[in-house]
Amino acid sequence: MFSLVPYSYPKSKSVKEILISSMAAGILVYLFLIIFQPFGTENYHHPYKYFILFPYTLIFGAAFFISSLFVFRFKDWNIGSELLKIFVILVLGSIFSYLYNTLFISHVELSLENYGYMCSTL
Repeated sequence: MFSLVPYSYPKSKSVKEILISSMAAGILVYLFLIIFQPFGTENYHHPYKYFILFPYTLIFGAAFFISSLFVFRFKDWNIGSELLKIFVILVLGSIFSYLYNTLFISHVELSLENYGYMCSTL
């Protein structure tokens, strides 16, 4: 009737798979930003708005790639490993996004206070 078969948690088996899934994740972030325009982007009016949003594709693609390589070394993949990977993606993505936003878009001073403000408005 019902048996508990130990299935292994799916994980990427090669760097090529990680790269492809990272590119897909970055593109999905870009589409999300364009379609739903969260975080105040609907009020941001600029002739090159979509060009300015494109680096977030690279930022989150890179964060996904780095975190996947980091946890790729785990032999026993489980839910805890996946949660760690997601946490690393969010931390790296928020740090890189803050740096991009501060240095290239907003031109405000780099500080932990500004980073905290940016994270609290999400």
